[in-house]
Amino acid sequence: MIYGFTELDKVDWYDWGCAALIEKQKEDGSWEGGYPPQVNTAFALLFLRKANLAKDLSGIAQLKAQGGKDQLANAGGKPNAANDPARLARELPMANAARQKEILRILEETKDPTGTFTQELLEAIPRLSGELQENARQALAARLSRQSIASLRDRLSDPDVELRLAAARAVGKKQAIDLAPDLVALLDNADPALANAAHESLKAITKQNLGKDARAWREFLAKGGK
Repeated sequence: MIYGFTELDKVDWYDWGCAALIEKQKEDGSWEGGYPPQVNTAFALLFLRKANLAKDLSGIAQLKAQGGKDQLANAGGKPNAANDPARLARELPMANAARQKEILRILEETKDPTGTFTQELLEAIPRLSGELQENARQALAARLSRQSIASLRDRLSDPDVELRLAAARAVGKKQAIDLAPDLVALLDNADPALANAAHESLKAITKQNLGKDARAWREFLAKGGK
């Protein structure tokens, strides 16, 4: 946990350890071994919780483990054991703050011709909360802002509201004025977060603030956005 490793010698240490612990757990929920049951049980629970007892050291330790190099420096930004998107998405909620920031950076920036990083980041968001969830949403919006206008337009009408929210934010980041009418269509959406995101992006790309009145925005755009 200190180093942020998900594998040791190509073995998922957590899956392996969980299986071993479950097999040896007593009927009363405790574990026995080389120490008194209370101590063994405490260690087992710390393992199952993926507890990091030296969080302050993690940032330094992980940098040393990487040799001070960027994890994305591998050829073509392709996934490897260090930046596999599925593993990173699973690790994200349990990592310390420094590691969470690094994970989000990798999920946001890694080249993704198959869409795997985008999908894993999207699916991770509902499992998060608070500031971490908002940071993940911003990372997803940043990913989408690098997509084409046509792709973003499709995202704005996707059935997944989380993806529509990210796309609405991405339009503002991309300054995609061509998608302003698509944003206006979201102003009346029942989801307030989605309507707010559309409004903020409209303000960003037009430098105007007409509130959330879709009719006012349509009239403004019909006049050439002037």
